[in-house]
Amino acid sequence: MKFSAIHLGVVKVLFAVAVVLAASLAGTCTFAQQYLNARAVGGVVVDAQGMLTKAEAVDLQELERLQKHELGRAVAQEMAAKVPLRKVSLSRINQLLKESLAQGLGIPPEVYCLGGLQDILYVIADPDKKDILLVGPAEAWKAGPNGVLVGQTSGRAVMLLDDLVVALRSLSSPRPEVISCSINPRSETIPALQQFTRRIPRGVSAEVVARELEQILGPQAVSISGVPEDSHFARVMVAADYRMKRLGLGLDRSPVPGLPPFTAFVRAQAAGMMPRWWLVPEVSQISRDNEGLVWEISELRVKTLTETEFVSTRQGETKASGNVPGTERWAEAMTQKYEELAQVDPVFDQLRNCMELAIVAAIIVSHKLPQRVGADLSCLMDENGIERARVQPARYVPTQSVIAPLSRVSLVACGGVEINPWAIIQQSQKKEDLGQLRSQLALGGQSWWGN
Repeated sequence: MKFSAIHLGVVKVLFAVAVVLAASLAGTCTFAQQYLNARAVGGVVVDAQGMLTKAEAVDLQELERLQKHELGRAVAQEMAAKVPLRKVSLSRINQLLKESLAQGLGIPPEVYCLGGLQDILYVIADPDKKDILLVGPAEAWKAGPNGVLVGQTSGRAVMLLDDLVVALRSLSSPRPEVISCSINPRSETIPALQQFTRRIPRGVSAEVVARELEQILGPQAVSISGVPEDSHFARVMVAADYRMKRLGLGLDRSPVPGLPPFTAFVRAQAAGMMPRWWLVPEVSQISRDNEGLVWEISELRVKTLTETEFVSTRQGETKASGNVPGTERWAEAMTQKYEELAQVDPVFDQLRNCMELAIVAAIIVSHKLPQRVGADLSCLMDENGIERARVQPARYVPTQSVIAPLSRVSLVACGGVEINPWAIIQQSQKKEDLGQLRSQLALGGQSWWGN
């Protein structure tokens, strides 16, 4: 039986509704059930075979409706205001989650959204209160573009407890890895590609070459390391990487001015070029107090690196295949426009949030903050604690080749995302007056949050 696109869209909607009904009947609301219809995260969907493609309008519309219903309920008035500093207690969240699990209750939306945090400026471990605080700007949230929850006034993505849980558990595993994702041609297709590019007859049109490249390469492979491939954290990385490549190749028009496609920088070169870009975090400064209990993270931004720049930053690796001419100019443009782009397409802002949460998790884990101050984070950090979201893993992406208009050269983009939080916190410097913040930003009362 053949299905039209409309029929398939209806099936997806019915499936999403079934998930909602199952969640409401189950009695307990897990992370996976709260992040409803997560297959459309970041403006992409993944089918049962692991093939990633752009989300259809019906996917995003249904996701937005479900988010508004489940996660978009009216925010308490005292939490709704946009504030420069909100304090979120991990120990008190941990206790709240323990009680919720014991009573078979769901996780409140305000906890799922970490009180609306959009940035973490301070990590404060308090031995007197046996607590760890995350402190930063926050506001109330709403369903935003491409299924991302964003601030009601700023439009910036809010941080999710699920991503923090994944970061904490991944970095505290017995053999933690650098967190990364990449989308590249499968290794077994490279010999055929090299043979093809060496034997292209004169006079063959660029369109024919492009289509042949797509046939030879087939689906590109998605590779995930450092976090579970079926986690929301991994899906955010893949979605941002995928959307970056589509912008670079000009398959999607940039929603912000000043970010032309990479094809605008290409002149005459050999056929079948593969420009490579990598998204990585960059922190202007990271500081700690004398005891290593109070940390300050200053101005985290996402930087786009070329292949040569990326390899040069990795210890023990000194060789790179060399940049395709023009990749540096596009990488610079992408870096300069990233914040503006993230405002319009918040999956890029969500990626920045994941990077920052990884840094926070690395601070907490590598400096043993829970053990040092007696903070119980077991429900967050233990695999048998709260259940994290599980989404269909992305394993393949259709290869799409484009033609550079000035050179008539075919292009296929590669690269990925890498987050090495240990390299960043190793650059931390002591800042004596940070210790004062422990008393200045102390969280009073019994609530798990405060302004």
